[in-house]
Amino acid sequence: MKPYYKKNGITIYHGDCREVLPKISPTQVLLTDVPYNISRTDGSIRNLHYGDWDYGFDIDQYLPMLLRATQGAIYVWCHETQLSFLLLEFQKANLIDRPLAWVKRNPTII
Repeated sequence: MKPYYKKNGITIYHGDCREVLPKISPTQVLLTDVPYNISRTDGSIRNLHYGDWDYGFDIDQYLPMLLRATQGAIYVWCHETQLSFLLLEFQKANLIDRPLAWVKRNPTII
């Protein structure tokens, strides 16, 4: 897989995490922003469509790829509904977890 950026020991891959993670060697720092699965077009008051990529993401299938791809720190941007699951699974894998919240003053209204 060709890196998006590579210089001075820093390598950045840009792409779908489900395609990138299986192709890279374990790394010291892994930074990823997973699909949140918050798009909906169910006829409710507000339909949200962030893109086809935001539908059907199975975090259960993604987690083993994430754990295999790192030897060090994992930084995951995720939706609040995914956080408890990730923390529990990181604890099961004997990883130290330190959640960090990014509070937006003007978030997208759901």
